Amino acid sequence: MKLVEAVRLAFGNLRGNALRSGLTMLGIVIGTAAVIAVVAIGQGGQAVVLGEIQGLGSDLLWVYPRPPDEANPFARPQRLHIDDLEAIEGQAPSVYGLTPQIGVSLPVQRGRETRSSSVHGVSHAFPGVRNVRLGSGRWFSKPEVMAGARVAILSPGLVSEIFPLEAPLGASIRVDGVTYLVVGVVEPFRRGMFGDEFGEASLFIPYTTLQRQRGRTDIAMVWVRAITGEAVPAAKAEIERVLATRHGRDRFQVETLEQVLDVVRNVTGVLTTVVGGIAAIALLVGGIGIMNVMLVSVVERTREVGLRKAIGARRTDILLQFLVEAVFIAVTGGLLGIAVGAGLVAFVGRLANLPSLISPGSVTLAIGFSVLVGIIFGVYPAVRAASLDPIDALRYE
Repeated sequence: MKLVEAVRLAFGNLRGNALRSGLTMLGIVIGTAAVIAVVAIGQGGQAVVLGEIQGLGSDLLWVYPRPPDEANPFARPQRLHIDDLEAIEGQAPSVYGLTPQIGVSLPVQRGRETRSSSVHGVSHAFPGVRNVRLGSGRWFSKPEVMAGARVAILSPGLVSEIFPLEAPLGASIRVDGVTYLVVGVVEPFRRGMFGDEFGEASLFIPYTTLQRQRGRTDIAMVWVRAITGEAVPAAKAEIERVLATRHGRDRFQVETLEQVLDVVRNVTGVLTTVVGGIAAIALLVGGIGIMNVMLVSVVERTREVGLRKAIGARRTDILLQFLVEAVFIAVTGGLLGIAVGAGLVAFVGRLANLPSLISPGSVTLAIGFSVLVGIIFGVYPAVRAASLDPIDALRYE
């Protein structure tokens, strides 16, 4: 029997049992749609998270104390100080700039208006290191940082709350009872899936001023920008060498953006694979449904098989006919599942503001898996039909 003839016979039989064939395809449709949707949504979510992290800059590093080890969990972690920053600047040629960042929540008052705000103690190099731009005014200078000047730069959100009717530049505010002069306003921060990076209502003051106000001189974290993205490994090694010389080895952790990206890729990749594998179970259930329906079809068409064998049909002809029917159900269900999955991905992407990343590879995999399901679960019914004895088959009622 030619393949074209087998397809024609299979299509005619499936059309004659349209409802049963449609219900059989439903399992394949659901399984394929689930796999397509889970993989695409997972990849879209991964792309968003990676984009958010990469937006910080490929040449960014950060330094922080290592937590106490298990042998001495109550030990106080080592802290950075201003002389450590000066040592890094002087002995790490691959470093473009660095800035500490000390974050606390403090009340900010202007007249009768009081607002709890995110206060960030930073250095004069903060705008260049963290890509923060001024909308108006100026940033505080290095001499002001060294002198612990009481100057502040506000976010637009904080300006709108405590300066609703007047210009902020040159005005005075009180931060936890201490008077500061407003010298600048930053541009709106980059918004992403994690919201404002520094807080909608925030302000920046010299870190030395914040240290004096809080009565502490330690620094918990330092942001560092390398001279280029390619110089990040060299900058990391130089910073580690400087800190090891000053404090001993393994007292501080120097992280790079690439390390974080690798962790995110691994975690999201594993999650997508696991959830996609769970969704693929629906395809196996659909394949079992195909096998069940094909076995019923073999019983229903026993006399037909016997008649065809009696007039000369070979074993391979019967085998091909039933196998083509099973593959046709699986492939048709797979195509419909891809369409349903694409619609689901588009809907979720619009709802959650995620990119729709349906890759050609996932579509090819879905079609190939559908064909494989049709073949695997169609072989046994096809072999059973082809093995029928024509005399017994003709006697079957």
